[in-house]
Amino acid sequence: TGILLRCQLDGLSLQKVVVDYKTAARNDHWNFAADFYKWKYHFQATWYREAVRQITGGEVWPVVYIVTEKQSKSYVVECFKVVDEWFEIALHEWKKELIHFQHCIETQTWKRITHDTVVDLHPPVYVSRQYKLKP
Repeated sequence: TGILLRCQLDGLSLQKVVVDYKTAARNDHWNFAADFYKWKYHFQATWYREAVRQITGGEVWPVVYIVTEKQSKSYVVECFKVVDEWFEIALHEWKKELIHFQHCIETQTWKRITHDTVVDLHPPVYVSRQYKLKP
């Protein structure tokens, strides 16, 4: 598409590994895999890998996520290496997203559910109640 992209990596190791740190409600394999897809971390991993490939002149480095549980007092971490299947899924989805993004740039039309209005952002009711504010 010719669209310039940027990213901000959490870390690059001396062993030629892209490292990203995440917190999760649960950091077991099954739950993190579901979150990985839900939050589109596979896009992020693909983006990181492509950035490193361009910087290094073509080297493909593995991407590893270090994940700790949000509520854990013991700071238990798990490390997950992103397998190629995730990159294939991301590239399939990514192409559609970039074509749509390019269209938005070219036409200067952005699909918004608020129909080009500015919406007041109120705290959720449970937060207002916590501080005894009128919702």
